[in-house]
Amino acid sequence: MAYIKQTWIDNESPLTAERMNHIEDGISNNDVSITSLDTRINSLAGGGQPIVVTQASDMTDQTKIYLYVGEETGYETGHWYYYDTTWTDGGQYGADGGVNTNARNILRYILQRVAYTETGMDVYVNALYEALAQAGGSGGSSETTSYMIMNALTHVTNSNDATGCDEGDSYSATLSADTDYTIDSVTVTMGGTDITSTVYSNGTITIASVTGDIVITASAVAETWDIEWSYEDGGLPNVVDTANWTLSQNTSGSATFVENEGIRVYRTNGPTYTIYPKNYQTSSSSAYETVFNFTTMPTVNGLILRLGNGTIGMQATIGNGGISIDNGSSLISGVSISTGVDYTVRAICNTTGTCELYLDGTLLWSGSASDIGNKKNHFMVTSTTSTDMYIRSIKFKV
Repeated sequence: MAYIKQTWIDNESPLTAERMNHIEDGISNNDVSITSLDTRINSLAGGGQPIVVTQASDMTDQTKIYLYVGEETGYETGHWYYYDTTWTDGGQYGADGGVNTNARNILRYILQRVAYTETGMDVYVNALYEALAQAGGSGGSSETTSYMIMNALTHVTNSNDATGCDEGDSYSATLSADTDYTIDSVTVTMGGTDITSTVYSNGTITIASVTGDIVITASAVAETWDIEWSYEDGGLPNVVDTANWTLSQNTSGSATFVENEGIRVYRTNGPTYTIYPKNYQTSSSSAYETVFNFTTMPTVNGLILRLGNGTIGMQATIGNGGISIDNGSSLISGVSISTGVDYTVRAICNTTGTCELYLDGTLLWSGSASDIGNKKNHFMVTSTTSTDMYIRSIKFKV
């Protein structure tokens, strides 16, 4: 039965069972009402956020609450509304803490790029941002601007998968070409300005302080080769393709073909196995690529790629756990070669006298060709210590 409020008088208000039951019923009914209200408040779009509207007529679902950001008479922008016979003002949305600064900035960024396409929407975007800023409580006074990081990559991979960062943050990434591709074009813009020359070098992007949206555009081109050999050919290069490959081997070691593995080169000291591209030994503009795997890592020398016409070019030596450019430099910093791992190394020299070295698609070194003596284009395994390795494939082009 419905409870009728009564006036209680001292010494004349006995708590009869009936009156106690009325009190209990009232507490129970109020508890149900509060639970119902909590359920209504929590039954919001997006699992916890109100539905944003710019017109009161858009508040059509009485089970939801709405964040009003319009300018109509009778409604307050930045306030939330719930339905209780009529749409009722719930006060400033988020006054007890509200939305954090990063969320507000990201929302503004999105709205600016979507809503601004419609005339007049900037008013509502700004109104919403101000409302959310007020809702942020103490956090509203310390705003952090966020920027987007966008990649437009063709046969290129970015090591950093971040899609955004805050103003002033640093950003770094490494670009790698897909297998059998070489990066040929990279452009980095920030805030619409091309900053490639100051932030990109040898496959690495380094930005000390972000001040705008970052757009990274990079593409790689497929490699074409004049002659190729791989373990899938079923034999040593000079055996399966006598017209294009020449083999030189001494007696201090052995080079044998292992099915599904490639050329196994094993020795204890001195040069043992050298492959020449038979018809291209004096080409000044050339490129070599090979896939290799060390079983035993040589501590001196190892796998050598020599490019040049017998006068100038480059020599790359792989061994001792790393790679060196034997044009007067030591091991390349930060590069590590381990046993039991397939690596793809590529060396290139062009007609302008510039040479480059790539490992697994990443540019490790570039510089001017230098005097390499009477070292024509060839591929050699040599060591003064024990060497055991597999050569999976060899490619050459001019």
